[in-house]
Amino acid sequence: MKFSLVIVTTLSFCFIAAALIWFFAGIGLPYGADGTKDFIQYWAAWRLLTSGQNPYDASVMHQEQMTIGQDPNVTIMMWNPPWVPLLISPVLELPFEAAALCWFLCNMGLIGLVIAVIPSVLGYDVQKPWVYGLGVFFLPIIECLKLGQLSLLHSFGFILFLWCVKYQRYFWGGFAALLMSVKPHIYLILSVPMFFWFHQIGLRKARLFVFGGALSLLLAAIAVSAIEPRAIGWWLQGLKSEELGLGVIPVRLWRTATLTTQLRTLLEPLVGYIPDWPLWVVPFFGLMTTSLAFWSRSCRIDWSAISPVIICVSFVFASYGWFFDQSVLVIAHFAILLAALAKSSVFCMAVELSGLLAIQLAILLLGMQRDSAQHHYTWVPIALLLLIWWQKTWQKSVKNQ
Repeated sequence: MKFSLVIVTTLSFCFIAAALIWFFAGIGLPYGADGTKDFIQYWAAWRLLTSGQNPYDASVMHQEQMTIGQDPNVTIMMWNPPWVPLLISPVLELPFEAAALCWFLCNMGLIGLVIAVIPSVLGYDVQKPWVYGLGVFFLPIIECLKLGQLSLLHSFGFILFLWCVKYQRYFWGGFAALLMSVKPHIYLILSVPMFFWFHQIGLRKARLFVFGGALSLLLAAIAVSAIEPRAIGWWLQGLKSEELGLGVIPVRLWRTATLTTQLRTLLEPLVGYIPDWPLWVVPFFGLMTTSLAFWSRSCRIDWSAISPVIICVSFVFASYGWFFDQSVLVIAHFAILLAALAKSSVFCMAVELSGLLAIQLAILLLGMQRDSAQHHYTWVPIALLLLIWWQKTWQKSVKNQ
């Protein structure tokens, strides 16, 4: 079965199943249930956009969320580009409880698609179904599912890009950029190997990729502007807003699971305020050091080999990145798992599998602490990178024997 058919079939099944459950059984997910806490922002944003109102205005968003039971002192804002709710608009058109149930099932479908495709893009042929079960055991995915977030959507965009590269669907690989634009800052450092890869594949194929990406984003911008011409301007203005009120934390004050937040937190007591410059300097530093590393090696870009590493590096140096956004790191988790199971050395396999289990247990224990916060999970991609480094080092030592 063609990959595109698998995607359409899976997501259509989830949508139809949710609609039937809600229509015949009246079962949905009321606000406050698992899968609804963050989903409310996208549902409310779509309602406001289609009625000509500004979804980046906290007061307007607050009033819309209050209609379905939001806390009077809380407003959950959407800061994604305005075409993001357009991507899942068939779901958002439903009443909230049905929409939340539908998106929960769609997220389940996306988990299945991501886990099913990863071995292929990494170059593995998985024969045992239980291996996929171990691949799902990655707690950021569970957090994304619990909140009703969109992280699995942009993670799927990244996996779709890798699949298109592997099977030389360059134009459609560019279209994957539209899904990755849900959280574009997370993928900034991917631009480095992409630059060298363009040179590797030749001008014609690179043009196909760039054209696909540009066309998808242009069509999305045109579509959302047709719904509300002021939408993109509202978004850009909202990102710079300082005084939002109604329990909303301005974007520049977020504390997320990245090196940028750690540096800002470290500097705050020293300078007496939260500096903004790390938001630009840290990603730029990551971009430059990664560029230097690729330029000095002058090696052929093999996406199946570098993707688990480069996505971890990109997340570490991102300006922002929540714990649930670490769902995209499942490719690194799965890469370590598959490489461990392929080992002939029982000792090496035991060390690597124990390392993966230790990461998940540490996340679980950290989440049980009362003062647990998003920026406490910065270490997760770094721990995955260390495990990958261990695998590569052990592999080299075995070859040299």
